[in-house]
Amino acid sequence: MPNPDLDARMHLLHHNRQAIMAMLAKSVASGLAVDDTVAVVADTTDSVGGPMARAMAEKAGDLDADAEAARARVRGEIPTLVACVPMKLGIALFAASNPGVSAGLRRAMRPGHVRVVVVGAGGSTLLGVPVETIGGGGSA
Repeated sequence: MPNPDLDARMHLLHHNRQAIMAMLAKSVASGLAVDDTVAVVADTTDSVGGPMARAMAEKAGDLDADAEAARARVRGEIPTLVACVPMKLGIALFAASNPGVSAGLRRAMRPGHVRVVVVGAGGSTLLGVPVETIGGGGSA
């Protein structure tokens, strides 16, 4: 039986894959290991993803989630925030809203994959996404 909520989150993953890999490359370049990274893709218009995206943007200090959402709408895109956080923070972020995701983050990931949590359609889904080569010949 089709699950429209999961389909919506998979749509977000598909359309933000390049941004995930770019943010992962930045995180790795700053010293965070792929194994200790959680990529978060949050729909900023969602009842769960919106507050999470705004909180993450505030913590980053250099992002305005609402301004980014407005720019995405102009382009006809779903407003999203893509960020990479350390595993410990990812576990804490989802402990209350989705304990299953939080517990899943503690499990080992297949080599060559990164943990991605997609937040949208009123919930969140944890996935292991293959790390792709980033333009310029390097990989995250």
